[in-house]
Amino acid sequence: MKSIIFDLSLGDQKEDNVMFGEQEVSRFREMIGLPVSLPLTGAGGLVEPQLLAGRAFAGVADLCSGFPIVPIQQEVIFIESVRLGEQICLKAEVIDIEQSRGWITFSLEAVNSDGNAVMAGQIVVSFNDKGNAGKNAKRG
Repeated sequence: MKSIIFDLSLGDQKEDNVMFGEQEVSRFREMIGLPVSLPLTGAGGLVEPQLLAGRAFAGVADLCSGFPIVPIQQEVIFIESVRLGEQICLKAEVIDIEQSRGWITFSLEAVNSDGNAVMAGQIVVSFNDKGNAGKNAKRG
């Protein structure tokens, strides 16, 4: 059964393969106020966990067809470090729909090329008018 909120159903998912490069990590560090001069190779060549979580949240936004969403709760656990140039598979999946509240819960997962989980979690987003989002959502 489709949700009355957009065209989402339980189990719908978005999967992306990403590789974080030096330019993206440098821009992110500059944006959040970290020194861009931190080493990008060797032991310092790690991707900031917030950048990884942000890319996972982009999958949630893609599933919502570009309509505005309001994150109301997020819990993410970072299991392993991600290095520059490492191939990561990000997945967002609809795991709960509360139509009466206008909330949708997504699971978030990131797995490296060795098949090891590097991040796991979930996010709850609101589409209801009380959260000033979803006024233009299509009804189905």
